[in-house]
Amino acid sequence: MDRQSYPSLRNHPSVIHFDASAAFPLHDKVIAAVNGVMMGYVGAAGKASYDWSLRASAEVEKVRTRVADFISANPKAIHFVYSASDAARQLTDNLRAEEYDTIIYSPEDHTSVTDLLGQHALKPIHLSYNQNGAYDLNTIDSTADYSKAVIFASNIHHLYGADNDMRALRQAFPGATLVIDASQSIGRTTVNVGLLGCDALYFSSQKLGGITGAGVLFISPSSKLASIDLIEPSTLPLPAITSLGAAIDIINAVSLHHIDTKLTRLTSHFIQIAAEQVDALTFTKGSANSEYNCSGNGIVSFKVGGYSSQDIAMILGSNNINVRAADHCVNDAFVDRDVVRVSMHAYTVPDELEKLVNVLAEL
Repeated sequence: MDRQSYPSLRNHPSVIHFDASAAFPLHDKVIAAVNGVMMGYVGAAGKASYDWSLRASAEVEKVRTRVADFISANPKAIHFVYSASDAARQLTDNLRAEEYDTIIYSPEDHTSVTDLLGQHALKPIHLSYNQNGAYDLNTIDSTADYSKAVIFASNIHHLYGADNDMRALRQAFPGATLVIDASQSIGRTTVNVGLLGCDALYFSSQKLGGITGAGVLFISPSSKLASIDLIEPSTLPLPAITSLGAAIDIINAVSLHHIDTKLTRLTSHFIQIAAEQVDALTFTKGSANSEYNCSGNGIVSFKVGGYSSQDIAMILGSNNINVRAADHCVNDAFVDRDVVRVSMHAYTVPDELEKLVNVLAEL
């Protein structure tokens, strides 16, 4: 997963891309796979008995199995949707009052989910994040009855970049149904639905290197959620689903262990050199505030005193460095949006981080 495998990066060697969390570049093999189905045949999966339609059906089921293996699930528990947001909407739309009375979530999480949950009729319990960028569970009453509660949790926060301990969350809310947004963890670290102990989990194709238009929703067959009226799109987005399968193959070829280890090192390196060299820089919640900050998933957010985040983004942009600023899909009543986010992936190299810090140090 080096720059030369991504045409957008290869064709623009002077550009440094630090927005992998939102806009992951497409790999040569992903583009080739998508071209193969778009130029090789025309057919809607499950719609007809002619050869091209059967090929489309076979491709969808092949990717379904690949996704299941990737997250250690049964293929029958994998449902294709249009996006992570679509998965969250379908789940919230199907929460029945006779089965649930409480929704547990953090208003600091992604607004595609929190906006849905904030409008729901079920009683809310709000979680907050500590300075380490993880859910603060110290004030939770774990003796209460949570058998009719459903938790919507982020595996990794899209702005703070730190891991949330899903098993600790389960212990804090015994008996609750656990739904996990894996949009930022998928492709960065191991996602195993059995080890996470979740009832449902979802993510979008583009978060791990596929094209937009497809998402994955896992629902455990033993969960109460298994009874909901979930219907896959009538016409499945074949190019996007194919791209998802190709992206998984690329990650498997590199290995998640390698990616996880590299992102940990890159995160630690950036935190260290930025803290040492950039005056008036402060980090948001996340790994930079942890006593053990030799960790992280390639996502770090910060502020520089005297500059707005948009000012920083424009200055970096004039130096061909792409970062995310201000518009972070968070509720500004709970989260400071005026920060800069750096999100890396396996194609990132230390020299790029050093160039970023050099520009910041000159402010």
